[in-house]
Amino acid sequence: MNEETIQMIERLLLEKALRYADLVECFKKERAHLTSLEIEPLWAVSEEKNRLCTEIETLRSRIALQGSVGEGATVYDPHRILESIPATQRGPVRNVFLRILKLKKEVEIMRQENRAFIDDSLEFLDEMISILSGEGDAQMLYTGRSRLRRQESLVTLSREV
Repeated sequence: MNEETIQMIERLLLEKALRYADLVECFKKERAHLTSLEIEPLWAVSEEKNRLCTEIETLRSRIALQGSVGEGATVYDPHRILESIPATQRGPVRNVFLRILKLKKEVEIMRQENRAFIDDSLEFLDEMISILSGEGDAQMLYTGRSRLRRQESLVTLSREV
């Protein structure tokens, strides 16, 4: 692999790392908007995340084309790309690959945390609506110390609502 190709791969990898860093920031914004219940900004963050994912996928394809070696050349394989770079020039590219792996793990952790937050919030809202509408099958109320089973109906909303 020639020097120019190696530099192009490194440049593309750096761009990819920047997109992942931007994605991490998106997940932080998303969490802030989720906790403050700001719906409109969530849509903007969602669009930004989709745009970044598309850009990452495009960069991945471009890196695969640049690092193509032998059969299966268009398949993105970091190990294969690293092996095709001379050992003396491998260090900077390997460092960027490792940085991308770290960012990917961070994105995955934040994605899982946000998803769990959303699931917990929806479950809480579902329970509250069930309690308020009297439709809850267990009729459980929280008193601060323990849960109590309530005998009478808690219908406070009209069925029309």
